[in-house]
Amino acid sequence: MRKLIPLLLLPFWAAACSPYPTPPSVNYPPHVRDAQSGCYWDDYNADYIWWFQAFVTDPNGWRDVDQVWADVYDVAHGDAVLADSFELYGYADGETNTTDAWFSDWLQYSTALDCGYVHYEVDLTAYDRDGETDTVTVIPGY
Repeated sequence: MRKLIPLLLLPFWAAACSPYPTPPSVNYPPHVRDAQSGCYWDDYNADYIWWFQAFVTDPNGWRDVDQVWADVYDVAHGDAVLADSFELYGYADGETNTTDAWFSDWLQYSTALDCGYVHYEVDLTAYDRDGETDTVTVIPGY
């Protein structure tokens, strides 16, 4: 019975001293590969709708993307002044069933934006769970 116990422990000890150690985990930043923004009239709500969309990939997997935000800036006078910010929400794209598409839309009355104003730029920023980011700037379509 004494000889059996050391033999049972050998596989666990040998695995701990493997000549091929597990490499450390590396976090890579997300990548906003496409983004759009726009504004249109909605008859049903009798108001303009502002919408924001981003497609984000991450080498660490789609679950590593934690948040996506749209920050709208007024750039009329050369300085970028933050006009409003909006959180986007992930949804499955249907083909791969992964959440790489992020979207949100807002009634204009609930924002600080004006659909008739043409001096906006939108920064769409993806954040991963370790704080890495990627940003794409777009001009809204009207």
